[in-house]
Amino acid sequence: MIMEDGKVIERSRFLKTLESCPWLVFPHCEDETRQTFCSMSQPFKTYGKSTPKLWINGVLGHSYGWLIISNKNITKRTIRREFIFLWNPVSSELIKLPPLDLKPDQRITTGSLLSPPDNPGSMVLVFENIVKSFIFCKLGDKMWTQIPAEEMDTEMQIIDDEPSASNRLLYSSPVNYKGKCYVPMSRQIKVIDQVKPEYFMFRSLNCMLPNRLSSYSDCLESYLVESYGELCLIEVTWGGVNVSQVLDIEISRLNFSTMEWSQVRSAKGRAFFLCRTAVYAISCPTNDSGLEGGFVYIFTVGSDRCLYSFNIEDKSISVSLPWENLPKSWDTPFWVMPDLSSLFSNRKPEGFQILSKEVKPEEEEEEIETEERKGKEILNFSPDNSEAEVRNLCDLPLEIIALIANNLYLLDYINFRLVCKTSLLVAPHIQWRETSPKVLKSHPLSPWLMFAQGNSRTLHNFIDPKFGGRYLMNIPESIIDFDIRYSKEGWLLMSSRDQGGSMFFYQPFAKKLIHVPPPLVNMDECYSFGFISSPTSPYCLIVGISSFSILCLIFLQDEEWYQFTRNDFSIFIPNHSSPVYFEGAFYFLGKHGNLGVFSVEDIGDVYLVQWDVLLKPEKPCNSSDHSYLLECDGKLHSVFVDNLGESVSVFELDKTTMAWRKVSDLGNYMFFVSTPSSFSMVAKTPGMENKIYFPKIKGKEIVYYCLRTGKYRTFGSKQAATNFYNTTEYLHSCWIQQRWL
Repeated sequence: MIMEDGKVIERSRFLKTLESCPWLVFPHCEDETRQTFCSMSQPFKTYGKSTPKLWINGVLGHSYGWLIISNKNITKRTIRREFIFLWNPVSSELIKLPPLDLKPDQRITTGSLLSPPDNPGSMVLVFENIVKSFIFCKLGDKMWTQIPAEEMDTEMQIIDDEPSASNRLLYSSPVNYKGKCYVPMSRQIKVIDQVKPEYFMFRSLNCMLPNRLSSYSDCLESYLVESYGELCLIEVTWGGVNVSQVLDIEISRLNFSTMEWSQVRSAKGRAFFLCRTAVYAISCPTNDSGLEGGFVYIFTVGSDRCLYSFNIEDKSISVSLPWENLPKSWDTPFWVMPDLSSLFSNRKPEGFQILSKEVKPEEEEEEIETEERKGKEILNFSPDNSEAEVRNLCDLPLEIIALIANNLYLLDYINFRLVCKTSLLVAPHIQWRETSPKVLKSHPLSPWLMFAQGNSRTLHNFIDPKFGGRYLMNIPESIIDFDIRYSKEGWLLMSSRDQGGSMFFYQPFAKKLIHVPPPLVNMDECYSFGFISSPTSPYCLIVGISSFSILCLIFLQDEEWYQFTRNDFSIFIPNHSSPVYFEGAFYFLGKHGNLGVFSVEDIGDVYLVQWDVLLKPEKPCNSSDHSYLLECDGKLHSVFVDNLGESVSVFELDKTTMAWRKVSDLGNYMFFVSTPSSFSMVAKTPGMENKIYFPKIKGKEIVYYCLRTGKYRTFGSKQAATNFYNTTEYLHSCWIQQRWL
């Protein structure tokens, strides 16, 4: 029986809908034979379906439209018996496989089909996390075959070019690609080729997997996937307090001609789907499915219960829960997709752009640009098209028009110059580097949210939290694709990710770029960086923290970084939020709410360096996936937020008791929080006080949290929310204070 929104429908109607796009399936806990199918195409319908004799304990893999289902297991003292099925969710076909007898310590984590079940000699492969043996079953066999890795040779009808490989750690789930099974192990890819029904070749592909590193407490999850006739690798870095925060997503494509991986920067015409509770990923074309291409869709479980939509091109991630009729109690969800290989095997992939290794140098004019609110077109500084629309303004005396211009907010002043020739005449171009124009003094400047623009990443976007609008600035090509590590007083500390790569100070408003000697560590291993003051000041100390060390550099004095080993990782795990320079020392916030303090003292000819993990304060709350540290009114404050924003807590450090004391009102202050920069400011614009501004966008406006109402809002809308649903965050965004001179 199949039900759509509570009504019984014909099976043919369900099959027609199911074949158009991927679906997310929720097994029911109260009735293990029932599943809820959730559509990914609008209007996001849900269908209830019953499959008798199917109990889903776990999904081991997805091949040719079939799911490899772990049904149940029976564990005894000397044996562990697994029951495995093949299930086609479109046709509802079930194929029962023989029981698999394992040792008690063996755990099957993933599996694959070498060919569709109706092919002669079709075989099911299953794998442990550390591949110690070759486990397979041909359809029709009465038992599974297990061959130890050291015995995988021609005598066993299996050819392995590395039979004595000592490390066979499964890097991600295997995937079927052009009739072969690709198994990523030990940063290499093994290829299983069924040469004949009774012969299999097990060989290494002459290609290493991309070498991505992450900090010790982060989680790097990898998914090998076939996409539109190409072999791709998706790498998701999770971090945060509960390792539930998406820190970064990278997609690479394998060029079989050169055997090299290339970073994918745009994937229009296709989409990727994965779930943290499933070991596989799937991909599909989006031309005829009603889905928006160029996205990675990730469903998370637990208390989050949300769908992340990651835009590959601009590296933004949106949070939503598009389905209303989900079961009250459900088990591990998984994605399903009909077999489309026969439909697209001869079609050329479209809209797949690879990151070029060479960038053509161009001289960009150093000016600020503004983007039209109602579109994506960047406006040129030409007033001719709009002069007729503001003729009444031009009729005013020039002195009045000039008076209006001189009292405008900075960004309104820039827009005002675009209105007509008269406004361009009375409002001269701002000479940012030479003088301080009156317009800068007439209104206070709020911090801007800053992030990279599009797949070219040659532009930075800036959004004002109060007045909205999106403003664009060109960035130097030498720092394209660099990550923002820290932001303070208008300066950015930016770096590449590779070991020994480049690091720069960059001031986007004054267009200043200053080289910094890079630390000799892999940047992906570092949690956060900070610096005391502007790099043009006499003393600028830069610090960073990794899993097992503290890094520091006195800029303009030291030629290389100093690295100090710390052996307290078990009691202090840093989070990725920025440190705070407070009372002569850098304070780092740990994932458990405790503090680490690093100080450098000049005692003459040498510097005294000290690192301490404070016994107090302790973690003030339990529901915190994101945490931020900042200084406000001469005191340390922390902000703890769960992943969906349903719980927001602000605390002040009581130095007498060394405990976090809850704060319910910020008074006239406002907080700006983001991973690379968190700080407070006195609100000089009415209505901005007592609010926390997050690096999230709803529509075209910045999202803030009001402590008085306990709700999320934007200044451009009267609607209120209690969570982060339907908001977007750019992964490498930060708050920056405006410093135009």
